[in-house]
Amino acid sequence: MSYQDTLDRKATIKVARRELNHFSDLLKLHETSLYNVGSPSYDSITTIVNYLNYDQKQLEKIIKKDKQIEAIMKVYNAIMKLSEEEMQVIYTRYILQYKNEDLDEILGYSERKRRRIMNNALFNIAIILHIEIKKD
Repeated sequence: MSYQDTLDRKATIKVARRELNHFSDLLKLHETSLYNVGSPSYDSITTIVNYLNYDQKQLEKIIKKDKQIEAIMKVYNAIMKLSEEEMQVIYTRYILQYKNEDLDEILGYSERKRRRIMNNALFNIAIILHIEIKKD
């Protein structure tokens, strides 16, 4: 019996879908501040200065934003570990934020094929992010 056989596939996919919906919302919220991710930017220098100069309330806002960006990057890195086909479906759905019905037309997949690829991608992301659900 493999590790995947010990998991509740439907529940795991549901959890992954919820996680990617949160990811998509956070991405939309922080889309302007994420363009310089991975390189030193004005935001990171400003953040350091803000840590030194602002009061506790401002610090909490900065820490919250940093945690949100960290969560975005965690999911983004998980997406990058998927197969090209899975990555394309997830990217189009959750980053470009197209509706499921539009994905079929954009990607040229049948609804059934898109659902199969999407469910496999969600299941794999859940495993990568360690949010999988075990069977009882």
